[in-house]
Amino acid sequence: MFRISPIQVRRGINHALVFSFLLGTAGAAQAATPVGGMIDYNRDIRRVLSENCIRCHGPDEKDRTGGEKDKGGLRLDTRAGAVAVLDDHAAIVPGSPDKSELYLRIATEDENDIMPPLDTGKKLTAHEKDLIKTWITQGAPYAEHWSYVPPVRPAVPTVSNPKWPANPIDAFILARLDQE
Repeated sequence: MFRISPIQVRRGINHALVFSFLLGTAGAAQAATPVGGMIDYNRDIRRVLSENCIRCHGPDEKDRTGGEKDKGGLRLDTRAGAVAVLDDHAAIVPGSPDKSELYLRIATEDENDIMPPLDTGKKLTAHEKDLIKTWITQGAPYAEHWSYVPPVRPAVPTVSNPKWPANPIDAFILARLDQE
């Protein structure tokens, strides 16, 4: 007869809980991105471009495709590259997704024009396409990767009882309590 030990049961429960958590956070992350709200490049767009576009339209000149080769090809990893006019059009026309070749290529159903190409096995979700459209409408702002941005110490807030905080962290806590 097959017998399951209590340790195996706990491991199975732990694995199920971790798997459920990961599924829930993946869905929550996608749902938390506000289409129509303010799009943040680092939070919402960088991952989509990195996973689907940068391999062919990134910093490696040997792998870069699209755009005029004598001008270095299309780059989507920099704003200057994305808004540059190549082959009489720009990948991104800030404020105008309907004039932006990037959006037109990800939204098309034409198998010859769609990006990423079908042979890559990659495909953007409807949510990702909406994010990119909204981002372009908002001016397509790029941002430095967070690891290159030096940290800035926030100003210590003024609070209702300035004698209460023993250190700056206490001031942030009391400011939040004052707010609540």
